[in-house]
Amino acid sequence: LLTTFSAPLAAQLQEKLHRMVSREPDLLERLDVFAMKELGKRMYSAHLGVPNRIDDADLESLIRANASLEISKVYGEGFALEEFNEIVDAFHLRDWENYRDVRRLGRKSRLNEAKRRLLWDGFEKAMQELAHQGLITEHQLFHQAADQLQRNGARPYQFIVVDESQDITAAQLRLLAAITGTGSDTLFFAGDLGQRIFQQPFSWKQYGIDIRGRSRTLRINYRTSQQIRQRADMLLDPETSDVDGNVQNRRGAISVINGPEPDIRECVDQAGETEEVANWIKQRLEEGIAPKEFGIFVRSQEEIPRGAAAIALAGLPYEELKPTATH
Repeated sequence: LLTTFSAPLAAQLQEKLHRMVSREPDLLERLDVFAMKELGKRMYSAHLGVPNRIDDADLESLIRANASLEISKVYGEGFALEEFNEIVDAFHLRDWENYRDVRRLGRKSRLNEAKRRLLWDGFEKAMQELAHQGLITEHQLFHQAADQLQRNGARPYQFIVVDESQDITAAQLRLLAAITGTGSDTLFFAGDLGQRIFQQPFSWKQYGIDIRGRSRTLRINYRTSQQIRQRADMLLDPETSDVDGNVQNRRGAISVINGPEPDIRECVDQAGETEEVANWIKQRLEEGIAPKEFGIFVRSQEEIPRGAAAIALAGLPYEELKPTATH
């Protein structure tokens, strides 16, 4: 199995992998490439039946309906939902004692026992309602599939390679540990702690994945120019460590290609940003760069309209890339 964080990246990896082994059809039949969410759905469906997953909007409504008014007034209306998603549901906490004692890594607000009790009363009601309706969350899809695989001893894969491993969740890690072979080298992770943007930190060791003393830091960059890499390194400390004490040392990294210095501009507001980007695009067009040579990237799906607004102001048509093997 080759798996990664997102569907677009999984499609790219599958295309490149097929190129590598295209002359060995027997080998190709033994290889699976899935994004983590697709893997979770397949494992759940194979061992527990079709998952009845609650959608994000309904889950938000359910948590808000059962949230403590006192907690919401102090921390804001969205706090309970974040606490449920990032702590309770992510780490499969199903009783008060485990929630009371859990280390809330990555959460900015501290909670004493009394406040945790207020939150737990609401979470418990919400989970009872989910069970009553036969609904599961995305985290529970992975946790329940892992539980079932551990019970029946099924091991679908001999070896698993995980790309972009810095962004997998605790539930996904549990499933990976449950479906791989039993040898000492059945799991291989490739990732960058400095690129973690989606996932709260947690201990891999507590789920049976101990990579201490078994990791290597790659220092030669073949894709990013020296100029861009140097700018990016300014955002990170020279060393990054995870919860289990694994240290990633970024010193001595080099890029094998050179390019122009990044053009970084500060804008007062979103409207100013749109105008600034549009003007930059127009200037490049005047220099002879073809429209098809532009690529605009944003931080998340929610930010796509910002990029689209700048392109529209520059007077260019555009295509939003979708998760297909051709992109």
